[in-house]
Amino acid sequence: MSVEAALDWRSYLGTLERLQAWSERNALDDAQLRQEAVQQLAMTVAQAYFVLFSQRSDAPQLVTFTNPIVNSATNPDFMYSYAALDARRTYRLSGTRGSSRFIHVVQNSGMIGLDEVPGPPLAMLDIDSLAIPAGGSFSVVLSAERGDEHGWWHLDPRTSSISIRQAACDWDGETDGRLAIECLDAEGPRPRLDAREIASRLGDVSRFADRYLASLDALLAILRARPVNTLQINDWRQFGGLSNQFYYQGRFELAAGEALLIESEIPRQTRYWGIVTLDELFNSLDWVNNQSSLNDSQARLDSDGRFRAVLSLEDPRVPNWLDPVGRRRGLIQGRWFEASSGPLPTLTKVPLADLRDLLPADTPVVSDAQRRAMLQRRSRGAQYRRKW
Repeated sequence: MSVEAALDWRSYLGTLERLQAWSERNALDDAQLRQEAVQQLAMTVAQAYFVLFSQRSDAPQLVTFTNPIVNSATNPDFMYSYAALDARRTYRLSGTRGSSRFIHVVQNSGMIGLDEVPGPPLAMLDIDSLAIPAGGSFSVVLSAERGDEHGWWHLDPRTSSISIRQAACDWDGETDGRLAIECLDAEGPRPRLDAREIASRLGDVSRFADRYLASLDALLAILRARPVNTLQINDWRQFGGLSNQFYYQGRFELAAGEALLIESEIPRQTRYWGIVTLDELFNSLDWVNNQSSLNDSQARLDSDGRFRAVLSLEDPRVPNWLDPVGRRRGLIQGRWFEASSGPLPTLTKVPLADLRDLLPADTPVVSDAQRRAMLQRRSRGAQYRRKW
């Protein structure tokens, strides 16, 4: 692409025109879903611009990769951030630990959207493995060769970026860490991007969307081939998922007056677990204003130690309601992280009127006032964590 073509707005829009085929392929015969598929395209392009124009390998900065608005396949309990690196350089990651559940830094050789072939993580650093003093501050140097620094992490020569997952379960009560990345061997001020580089990155916006949507197509094809209202274990490592995490996912479908009862044992040991509802295009539902996800801090376990949740269009008046936000069809995804086992929950469709017959007798009844208070606290906590 020439500089002249890239700087012409109509030419740039032309590079995005082929994305329309994706929305038509995934919208089926649902007018609402057709509009949401177009929204998906706009979201993907916005995500690409934000990521691609924020980065330089000699001046990286940690930016959000997903958030409550750019929410494709997002776990509401994780804040995801990203920075582009050059493995030939030397970097320092520093910050304060905070009180969130964990902070994991991952070296990547390929990420969805950014690379032709997304791949499994190359290496992972648990911030809690560092010698963090009482004040909570830390600093670690990333380089191919060890220097004189006390804190050092080997930078794999295949690394092109790092991604960070920061998990919190008590959104209202935990404090996220503060993190920064800097290049230690860059010299002088960073000049403005020249016209050719701007043209190249604008072209990359279109290529990012192509790659991202192709990966999404592959995931959706797998899910659509499986029976509805069932869950299956899934391995996300090829898309950047963690190797020490059990994933499960599946499709749901229900009507007004119906409910899906989700039941599972809890692993004897686990560092984190959570479950989230998504739309048919793999976007996490609005978790700021709706109880569309639950984690080990938010959920109530029954007296027998099992986890039971109810997915239904109407409020079932139970603590563990998973709200599909008006959707009769969608997806469910769950995680058991650093767990001693990876149980697969069961799904049972029942008439909503008969639900109480299948729940333990001591399951509380949630009033309208209690639900409002739960949602208000949830919204506050989600906004406290928001990273833009």
